[in-house]
Amino acid sequence: MTTWTPAARAEWDRYVARSGPDLAAAGADPLEVLEDLRRHVEVEAAREGVQTLTAEDVRRLIARLGPVAADPESVAAPVSPPLPEAASARLVAGPAGGVVTGTDVDH
Repeated sequence: MTTWTPAARAEWDRYVARSGPDLAAAGADPLEVLEDLRRHVEVEAAREGVQTLTAEDVRRLIARLGPVAADPESVAAPVSPPLPEAASARLVAGPAGGVVTGTDVDH
């Protein structure tokens, strides 16, 4: 288990105060996102053999892990790759706006 110095906790609290409102405004759950980041900070500290986190450690690890994303566009769900041109050419509008493949359409 990693021990946090008072300065490390203060640094973390400042980071939470800066990031939390942006996360909430973007529709994320700030508590969940920041708790996840805190766990990542502790995991990385353990990997480095750091037993007592300092404020500098917290700043360094957050910088390495990357800031939490406040912009929903930067955390959007992955986009499906586009269909190959031949496959998209076989798609036509179906009933009620659905899509059917070219093989399902009467010619």
